Amino acid sequence: LRPGGSTDFFATSMDGEVAQCNFVKPEGEAHPEHTKLSCMAHPGPARSIDRSPFFPDVLLSVGDWTFKLWKEGEKNPIFTSPSADGYLTAGAFSPTRPGVLFTAKKDGTVDVWDLLERSNEAFHTARVNSAPLSVFKFWPGSDTRTQLLAVGDNGGVLRVIDLPRSLRKPVAREKDLMQKFLAREMERVADASARGEAREAELARMVDAAAAAAAMPEAKPDKRKKGQKELTPDEIK
Repeated sequence: LRPGGSTDFFATSMDGEVAQCNFVKPEGEAHPEHTKLSCMAHPGPARSIDRSPFFPDVLLSVGDWTFKLWKEGEKNPIFTSPSADGYLTAGAFSPTRPGVLFTAKKDGTVDVWDLLERSNEAFHTARVNSAPLSVFKFWPGSDTRTQLLAVGDNGGVLRVIDLPRSLRKPVAREKDLMQKFLAREMERVADASARGEAREAELARMVDAAAAAAAMPEAKPDKRKKGQKELTPDEIK
């Protein structure tokens, strides 16, 4: 749910979809469409979704071997991680660091991503268990003095991790820097989308031109003998 009492919420599906929905039934509509926006986010099941505590319109989805960042109202992700070396099973934003997020993997490890440090690979990887991890949850009221992360696995075992100071204390101007990072990623996605639309328009123009050329009648061959000229109307008379 979006904070502030909004009735908008995001959900994921086993088909890999991410959907923006609203559970309020508008007056006068017997069968309203509660799904406002839906897009195919992952080729496999979308395992988890989380909203940034610093940017309420930014969300994190996790599925297959990647995680993706979404901006509310957009059909395309604004950031897609490189493929991990293991299947991802859960993800969560840091409650105290705007540029940090955590992902869990099927091999029992946790990846820490510091997007301001580097976005092409995980900043740190820690082994939590040998069994597949399935869920993350930060202890409510986490602050910069102590931060507890509960990690559950498929066998029903729960572990609580006390995160080090470097992962809980934000760096100077981290929120502003992360805001600029998100803006750059949005510009990059918009540029790629515009170029893709231009290529599709050019391809459609070429297909239409080829179809028009194929539909034109073929010119009849000239059956005059070599050296024979075409008669004029006066010569015919």
